Amino acid sequence: MKINQDTAFDNKPCWRKNGVWGDEKPRCEKLKVVEHCRNCDVFEQAARAVIVDDVTENHPGNETLTFDDLVQRQRLSGDKSILPFRLGQYCFAIPATHIVTVHDHVPIHSIPFNLNPVVNGVVAVNHEIFTFINIVELLSLSFAEKTDGQAIVRGLYKRILVVDFDSRIMAFYVDEVYPIYRYFHQAVNEELPGDFFQTLSQGRLSKEGTWCDDSHILDLEKIADKFENTLF
Repeated sequence: MKINQDTAFDNKPCWRKNGVWGDEKPRCEKLKVVEHCRNCDVFEQAARAVIVDDVTENHPGNETLTFDDLVQRQRLSGDKSILPFRLGQYCFAIPATHIVTVHDHVPIHSIPFNLNPVVNGVVAVNHEIFTFINIVELLSLSFAEKTDGQAIVRGLYKRILVVDFDSRIMAFYVDEVYPIYRYFHQAVNEELPGDFFQTLSQGRLSKEGTWCDDSHILDLEKIADKFENTLF
């Protein structure tokens, strides 16, 4: 969707005025019920309009498509969806329903007297505070050495993932994030190599091209349990 830069400020949507991403007063009355703009029907309808406008604008011939048509088309490519990401040479994935947001770097604020090597501190993302963890330490990963050139190129794509681990929402750094991928559950290979993947992974998917081969789908419940054990 194209935005007229001259009128963009005057036409700011409600969520950027008196919603969670705005600072105008009084605050939106709907926040008392929905708590966050992403749960509001106004925000949902705006998102639907952006998706449909983008498809019809960039793909001639699709002008008559509705949002429901697009959803049905997407379902034909799979009944589940994941967000693949990379940590060093490892490729993992998290069910898309557990992704709260993907964000650029933000300052990490330390916690006084914190001795837990898994907890780095707290971060503020979209006006909400989350525990920031060292996912590499939590998963007990060890990386192969890289050249300086590789480290520089890889570091350009580093992002923060905010994830709902069932018991709590936490944030962590990843080296690279890939587009959401839809798949059928029958495509998951449950034969996993090594003790780590057998204990913390639900299975693996192989897909060449847009992201790493053998992307392991993390078992968030087991990882949450492992995190809880580090607190005692």
